Amino acid sequence: MVNIVFRVRLILLLLFLKSSAASACIKIEDFIFENIISANHVFIGKVENYIVVDKNRYTGMPRHALITFSVEEELFGKRDSSIVDLFWTNSTFGLPGQLDEDRYLVASAKVGGQGIIETQYPFKLSKLEGVLQAPCTAPFLLKPSVDNIEKAKKALSVVSARQMK
Repeated sequence: MVNIVFRVRLILLLLFLKSSAASACIKIEDFIFENIISANHVFIGKVENYIVVDKNRYTGMPRHALITFSVEEELFGKRDSSIVDLFWTNSTFGLPGQLDEDRYLVASAKVGGQGIIETQYPFKLSKLEGVLQAPCTAPFLLKPSVDNIEKAKKALSVVSARQMK
């Protein structure tokens, strides 16, 4: 009987570790605004739609979401459409059930290395960009304040200058 209880506890522990390992951070890192230079696209946009497309089956916490923005102003990179769909996979702090703001300063990057996730959804991730978010930090979904916009333009001007050389 003791052996069965031990095995059940071990299985439950393994299931817990498997379900929480992707979002575990030993240390929360500082948000570094200058990481914006890693973005493929930076814009100010209005949230048109936000849906959680996957939840952790053990905890019920959201793991992946899709955010649709209507682009109001392009700061870096160009898109063919004024509508942008972004995939948000980094759940360091847990994805919210809904977004707090209706407008954001957004930095996004091409989604890569998501082969396992890609097979779970009826769309191709290679055609989507994801919200830029370094591990164990907050995402680049910022209030479009004058200060944030000026910081973004300053950091991105360095990237643009490098590309012109």
